[in-house]
This record gives sequence, structure tokens and C-alpha cells, in this order.
Amino acid sequence: MKTRFGEFFSSNSCIKSVKLFAIISLVLLALSITNRQLVIFSLISLINFKDELFRMKIINLAILCLLFSTTSYSNPFIGSWQLISGEYVNDKNELVDYADSDMNAIKVLSVENYSFISKSGEKFWAAGAGSYQFDEKTYTETPIHTSYHIAPDSQYTFQYKIIGEHWQNSRWKAGKRVEYEIWRKID
Repeated sequence: MKTRFGEFFSSNSCIKSVKLFAIISLVLLALSITNRQLVIFSLISLINFKDELFRMKIINLAILCLLFSTTSYSNPFIGSWQLISGEYVNDKNELVDYADSDMNAIKVLSVENYSFISKSGEKFWAAGAGSYQFDEKTYTETPIHTSYHIAPDSQYTFQYKIIGEHWQNSRWKAGKRVEYEIWRKID
């Protein structure tokens, strides 16, 4: 005489549950793997069910999980960056090369926030932190804490390019470039 427990494990619902568990485990693994094509291939190879409705539910679940996992992978700014070179227009409207000031800096970006600290030679120069946003062409910082005076609700918008491990950005004001920087990703 079979018990309900035994009936469950000998039924199709048990097989479906085990397959669903395996697929969900792979999807969760996809959240931490950068090579999503490999994960997608693995999921598709597991979806070998005869029940068409169940297969479609699993495919939809996998697609939703992968879509929600793309945020951190599609943000090229996340990480630590070291200033390589740059220039800015000072308050006297003169172009100043960072090399002339022996400028060095580190900038750290998370999914939504940034912070930086810079030195001129061995002396502290500036620090700041806040939130940022970006699209295909522009990167905008909204400072919250700075070591220098800024107007409330200030924003700095840069045109940018990321080429390999280098991030180039330039900020313009009234048609004139007022800041240009090249950063190198260090992690």
C-alpha cells in the first residue's frame, strides 16, 4: 500500500519538481556568472519536457531571472578607477594639465554611487561622493558630500567613452571643454 509520500515521489509532479529545482538553481547561479550565454545554453538543454505548458513556464521564469540579473553586468562603471591623466579649466580660465600639478586620484563606483579622493603631489586636493547616472553617451554625477563648495543640487555631466580598461570623459560648459580625464580600471 502506497502512502501519499510514496505516491508523490513516483508521480510526474515529483519529476517536474526536481527538474524545476535544478533549473531554478542554475538561474540563481546565472546571477553570479558573467558568461550568461553558457547559463542560457545549460537552461535550454535542461528544458526537455513533454508538457508544453510547463516548459513555457520554465522558459519564462529563466528569461525573467536573466533579465533581472543584467543590471550589474551592463554597468561598465562599477569598480575602482585610477586617474591616468587629465586637464581642467581653473577659475582664471586657464587650462591646467593634471601632470603639472602631479595630480593623482582614485574613484570607486558601485551600482548607483561614487566616491573619489585626489591628491596633488603628497597633499590632499579634493574628495567627494554622491550618486551617478549614465546612458549610452553621458555620465552624470550628483555630488552629496564634497570637500569643496558647490551649489545645492549641482550636477556634473560628462560625455564618455570606455575603451577596454580605460574610461575617457569630458565635461563641457557653454561649448567649451572645461574638464577632460582618463581613468584606468584597477578592479
